[in-house]
Amino acid sequence: MEQPTHNIVRRIFRKATFGHDKFILVQKQSIHYIEAGKGEAVVLLPGTYSTHRIWNRLTPLLAAEYRVLAPNYEVEHISTETQTDLIARMVQQMGIGKVNLVGGLTGGAVVFDFSARYPDLVNKIICIQGRVFPDSYDSKNTGKKWYKINVFSGQQSNKFEERAKLIQAPILYLYGTKSDNKTIPLRKNLEYLKNYLPQAWIIALEGGIHDLSMHKPEEIADLILVFLKTNLSKPKL
Repeated sequence: MEQPTHNIVRRIFRKATFGHDKFILVQKQSIHYIEAGKGEAVVLLPGTYSTHRIWNRLTPLLAAEYRVLAPNYEVEHISTETQTDLIARMVQQMGIGKVNLVGGLTGGAVVFDFSARYPDLVNKIICIQGRVFPDSYDSKNTGKKWYKINVFSGQQSNKFEERAKLIQAPILYLYGTKSDNKTIPLRKNLEYLKNYLPQAWIIALEGGIHDLSMHKPEEIADLILVFLKTNLSKPKL
């Protein structure tokens, strides 16, 4: 039987450098997350090969004004949709209402998928140097855990592109002018946002590299805070 709101006591290898280590059971999966701050919830989602520690420099800056939740989750054969479902269930079980989502790298696809499929749980979404679309399926990587590969078929990816066009939530998309475009299909991301999601704020950070949250944490935090505090009842054209 699932425990909807109780934390699960477990040992962790290394305590969080900022915030409190907590656990929650979601769909029989134990999710470790870091919590810091108070107020409206901001959920930070890491990309493939990353953990909550990628947000170490950003978390204290956001937690000064918001309740920050940075989850880690490890399950076999996990797709973008499954990651989305786990985080949505986590939000529902914690009873925190609508959340602001921040996704980095491949976590960006989860942010967009979440907003498309769970609009009632979303306030605003932020994508930092992230993918708007999931990775393509690679059969050689089947069986690896979520932090090693993001399993998603091409057919599902096409469905995702159509579904994402329905997103109504305000969007902030940040990217660095010196990032590796081979890692993130930046041109495709920007064209899609401009063509189908006109409410998106698209901001390029001069000199920014791939890991923007670590490279320019103060600048990123300032942009996110302005975005979250701005009344965006109508799309920004």
